[in-house]
Parts: sequence; C-alpha cells; structure tokens
Amino acid sequence: MLPSIPSPIYPDDTPGSYMHPYPHTRPESETRLSPTMSDRAFSFRSGLRRPLSPEERYLRTLDREKSFHAILTRTGGRPWYPIERIEAVSMRPTMHAEILEFWQGEVKEPKPGDWVVYERQWERWCRFHRHQLSVRSQPESFSEHSSRCQKRLAKHSFAESLHLEEDLSVQTELSHWIEYLCFEYFEYEKFLQPKLSHQRYKEAWRNLVSTKVLRPDETQDDIEASGYAAACEKERTTLRQAVEIARSNILIADRDMLDPRMKRQTARRKLFDAQAELDSAMKEYDDFQVRKNAIELYKKATTTYRDARSGAKRHEILLRWIRDQIPLIEEKLELPVSTEDGLKLPGGDNWSAAYAPPLPPTQLSAPQKNGKKRTRLPDGPRGSSEEKGGSPPKRSKQDGKI
Repeated sequence: MLPSIPSPIYPDDTPGSYMHPYPHTRPESETRLSPTMSDRAFSFRSGLRRPLSPEERYLRTLDREKSFHAILTRTGGRPWYPIERIEAVSMRPTMHAEILEFWQGEVKEPKPGDWVVYERQWERWCRFHRHQLSVRSQPESFSEHSSRCQKRLAKHSFAESLHLEEDLSVQTELSHWIEYLCFEYFEYEKFLQPKLSHQRYKEAWRNLVSTKVLRPDETQDDIEASGYAAACEKERTTLRQAVEIARSNILIADRDMLDPRMKRQTARRKLFDAQAELDSAMKEYDDFQVRKNAIELYKKATTTYRDARSGAKRHEILLRWIRDQIPLIEEKLELPVSTEDGLKLPGGDNWSAAYAPPLPPTQLSAPQKNGKKRTRLPDGPRGSSEEKGGSPPKRSKQDGKI
C-alpha cells in the first residue's frame, strides 16, 4: 500500500512543515520569514527588533518562493506556473484565482499567502520522493509497488506505458512523472471511499426538505456554501436584536400605563401593539432556531461525505495538471507526444461526472511555440499552458432531485 499522506488542501499542506530528503537542497536561508511565521517569532529568532514593513515581508516571502522554485526544478519537480509570472501572481493573487484554486483550500476568500505555491509543491514532491525510497528498500516491496502502479493507471484509463527502475538514478524523467501521477491517484482514491454513503446523503437531504424549514428559493448548494454559517449567524443576531427591542417597547408601554398624563385608551393600545410586536419577534426567532437546528443536523450527518466530495473535486485539478505535463515532458525528451488529453475519473452522476470545468482562460499562459496550442497549466519558463477555470453546477433543488 502507498503511505497515507495529508490531503493536498489542506490544513497539513502548509508551508514550513516539510522534512528534507535532500539536505543539500535546503533553501539558502531557512531563517527567512515564512508566510506562516509571525513577525514577532522571526524577530526573536533573527535578533531583529523592529517590525518588518509589509513590503519587506513580501520581498522576503518572494525570495523564499524563488528558492523553493529552484530546488523543486533541480530535483525533478515541475513548477505549477512559470517563474517569470511570480511577481504578477504574488502582487495580485485575486486576479489569478484560477491558477491558485487548488492551493487556496476550502475558503475562497483571498488570503495573504494564497500565492505561495512552490514551497507547498516542494513539500508534496518530498513526500513522493520519500515514498519512492521506501518502496525500493526491498526487492519484494518494489515488485509489488510496480504491479500496483500498473493496475492503478489502467483503472484510471491511462494508456501510457510505465517502466519503473529499482535504481532511481537510471529511471527516466517521464517514468518519474508517471510514478508521481500514480502516487496522486492513490490520494484521490482515498477521497472516493465515502462515495458509498451517497444514498444516506440523499436521504438526509430529503429529510431536511420534509421539515419544510427551507425557503422557496433555497437549494442544496446554498445550504452547503462556505459562507452560509456566517450569514446564518448574522441573521440570528438581527432577530435577537429585534426581540430585545420589542421587550424594551413593552417596558415603555408599561410605564406609560402608569403615567396620569397619558390617556388610558392610548396607553392600552400602545401596550397591545408592543405585546404583538414582541410575540411576532419571538415567533420569528423561534422559527429561525428550528430551521437552524434542522440544517445543522443535516450538515452534521453529511460532513464526511461533503468533505470527501470537495477534496476529490479539488484533487482532480491536480491530476489534470499532472497529466497535462506529460506531453510537455515527451516534447522535451524528443519522444512521440501523447494525443490523449482526457482525464477519466470514477466520479459518476452522483459525485463528480458533472464536474467538467471548461477550458481555462489564457491570462497567464506562456507564449506559444511553433504555432502549437496547448490547454495546460504553465509548467515552467518554457512551458505552454493555461490555468483551470469554471465551477460545478448546482446539484439540486428542494424537490429532492439529487
């Protein structure tokens, strides 16, 4: 079995947490400020007392990224996009969200370190290299590994031949890359395991719909959106404030009942209206709580399934990029270039078959060569490709069609 590695998205896949299988390739200065290191921690370690300006922090991080790009390419990895575009991407990451989508994680709101890609690529490449060394530690394990790779590639309709060598020093660059593809296929398959619970997922949605707490235009995508919890809390605060205001009006009306200057009929009317306002506000708040509890129950029951589905769809971005690099490697090695561009994944109608993003825009594609066009992510200074774009369509409405 391939080793269990952290999800690519994700909390564990953050800069600064790697171990070096190549000690001699450490970046020139490991004391440089990491995107995940606070200014205070850096100041303490380096003896620098004054806080760094935003520009200084940016330049340090930029320099660090360039160092990781250098060691990534030096050890056989391929950069996610050309290094020539790092300034454009780092200064305006929101303008290049399609390129950074895989590395942004679940939350789509811009974050300062969104553009830090090469370091995280290097960490993934290190994990793959450690795996390569592990499966070659004994002849039996290497033989089993080679057989598993062939079966896994066939399972995912990959037609290229794979020739693994027990001695990594004589294995070709193309074989290294296809072995890496197999490594990431294994990670993808881990996401697919909860797909077996799809029926329970559909049943949970039907149960939520049957409670009739959903609004007429509310869809399953709306409920599962990342910003839904924040919007729900904002609504709860507004309704709670309405209840408190209504209670204050009751107290004012009670006081007016004791005011001899106020006509008794007017005071009673005011108290009646205040009580009606309070009753309405409390009912609205109680209805909201019932709705909130029902939705939370649904989300709790489907967390594992939804997280796995999200991880699988995001990992497909990585798999597409890896497969798109193969013709570029073949062209570099002057080998016959593959014509297969498709990526067949076992998503199915209930998971990810509908998730077929359109061809990405060309805003960051490298210059074309010899009039040939490619639709792939940029892989380096000579590469030609494009970043992924698009988003999956909404899956269902309240009629329970999933």
